Amino acid sequence: MIASIRKIAIGRLHVGDFTIAQAVCFAIELGAIATLLSMPIGLNFLGIAALYVALQFGYSLWAKQQAVLDVIAVAIGFVLRAFGGGVAIGAEVSPWLVFITFVLAMLLVLARRRHELVAMGEGATAHRGVLAQYSIRLIDQMLGIVAGATLISYMIYTASAEVEAKRRYLYLTVPLVAFGILRYLYLVDARNEGGDPARLLIRDRPLLVTVLLWIAAEVILLYR
Repeated sequence: MIASIRKIAIGRLHVGDFTIAQAVCFAIELGAIATLLSMPIGLNFLGIAALYVALQFGYSLWAKQQAVLDVIAVAIGFVLRAFGGGVAIGAEVSPWLVFITFVLAMLLVLARRRHELVAMGEGATAHRGVLAQYSIRLIDQMLGIVAGATLISYMIYTASAEVEAKRRYLYLTVPLVAFGILRYLYLVDARNEGGDPARLLIRDRPLLVTVLLWIAAEVILLYR
């Protein structure tokens, strides 16, 4: 098991390194270790960790084969991580964080599904069975809806009473967020670069500069 964990850490784990039975046992062992490590943080965090483990099993055994539900399940995983982080540091998790995390995660997952369909062509369904239930046109429609929801959620958040009391004028960052979302959609559509958002952020200078400007604006408005 230690050797397998080392392979995962350095990115050298490949398909075929485990049998299905070994993979199931390995997943159960990792889940048990994560649960034990969660106990000292508190019962609330332990409960979130248990939900996250249950979500992963539900996704692997069923949800990943169901169109739309597969995307929602992955997005819920991001929300649970946000809740876990808040509980771990004793911070209150704002409903706005939940909303924006959820729709932004859906945006990224849908872009990845689109990338897989385009990049793999006829072999896409062999890689991920649920892709047989999607089409480029359908995913583009979903991306438009989710991107709009992400931007509107952020706009309402910046104008909320909660934000006005702590970070006044945060609404001035809306153009940066709008550009970032639209730039990302452009890269997904024109260049099919939705497969790895983290790498795309580093590689695309306009997107990177936009994110850095947004972070700088957040810091200035928070500590001014």
